[in-house]
Amino acid sequence: ACEHCANRTATDYNWQNPTIILAADYASSAIYNFIVPLRAHFRPKGRLNPIILLLERRPDTAFLDAVSHFPMIYWFLGSIDCLDDLLRAGITLAESVVVVNKELSNSAEEDTLSDCNTIVAVQTMFRFFPHIKIVTELSQSSNMRFMQFRAHDAYALHLSRMEKVFF
Repeated sequence: ACEHCANRTATDYNWQNPTIILAADYASSAIYNFIVPLRAHFRPKGRLNPIILLLERRPDTAFLDAVSHFPMIYWFLGSIDCLDDLLRAGITLAESVVVVNKELSNSAEEDTLSDCNTIVAVQTMFRFFPHIKIVTELSQSSNMRFMQFRAHDAYALHLSRMEKVFF
C-alpha cells in the first residue's frame, strides 16, 4: 500500500505495454544495473515496459531513492514461491520474468541443492504461465539440465542425450 496511489495490484495500473518482472530476495546494486539499460535515454517513452520488482525483503531507502529517478519502476513484497504474490505482481501481464537465484534460502552446505528452490519455482511458473519468457540465474551449471521445459523439442532431447554420455 502506498499513500500517493490507490492501486493495489499490477492490473490496476492498465499499462499499454507488457511488464518485466524481476524476482529477487532483496534489492541490490545488481538490480539497479539491470534497470539502467532498460531506461536508457535513446529508448522511446511510449515503448517502455513497466518493470516490477518482486522482492522478499523491503528495500532500503537508498535503493528506493536511486530507482525513483527512473519511470515506471514498481516494487512488491512477495515471493515467486507464492502464486498469489505472482498474480498481484501482474504475471498475467508480463512479457518476461527474470529470477535471481534464491541464495539465502538454499542449502549452503550442499552445492548440488543450491538451486533447488529456484528450479522448482521456475518450473511451477512455466507450467502455470507457459507464454512467459523466463530468464533464471543458477549457481551451478550442472543444474541447467533441469531447466529443459519442452518435452517434444528435438534439440533439447539431443542435449539431454549428450549430457548422459558426458556426465
